[in-house]
Amino acid sequence: MPKFKTREEWLDAMTAALRPKFKANGTPIPAKVRASCGWPATGALARKHRTIGQCWDASASEGGNCEIFITPTLSDPIKVGGVLVHELLHAALETMNPDQHISHGPIFKHAMGGLGLTGKATATGESAELKRELAAIAKKLGKYPHSALRITRKGKVQSTRLLKAVCPDCGYTIRVTAKWVEVGLPTCVCGGEFELSSKNA
Repeated sequence: MPKFKTREEWLDAMTAALRPKFKANGTPIPAKVRASCGWPATGALARKHRTIGQCWDASASEGGNCEIFITPTLSDPIKVGGVLVHELLHAALETMNPDQHISHGPIFKHAMGGLGLTGKATATGESAELKRELAAIAKKLGKYPHSALRITRKGKVQSTRLLKAVCPDCGYTIRVTAKWVEVGLPTCVCGGEFELSSKNA
């Protein structure tokens, strides 16, 4: 019988197990943070560059919680754990820097390495060490109580609506169609990588 009956209980236990790691990195996880299995507000069903996790800071929550969502398309505990680490870092940095726009800018890029996140800040992977740590935690927690959803897309994607994208480094704003978002967002003139605005939801 699974140790945890719900996905949220498992994610809460994983978060608790990760707290010492984040504290040692100088990016403590906020006291009020909740993680759920649910659809990110934007990009959850994109054909390319699909959004697999999202963090809403405490200012968006009536209960004052940082709210994290992990896509239902993932069930592997190591990958789920890696996405959770990425989103918990957002929660930590946004709580530590409430007056700054952090997103995937320099502050995030500097902090992610100490947690074992690799690759692009907008699409991180897990280092070999982080995978081992997550595997050890997952072994103690037991099976992630979720079966991945397989998503198939039927029909033509609506592509005429212009979506807002913002550079997290300098704030430069552009509008782009959903068709080109699926191909990939451009690089800003400052060198940052554009991200879809949550206001598109």
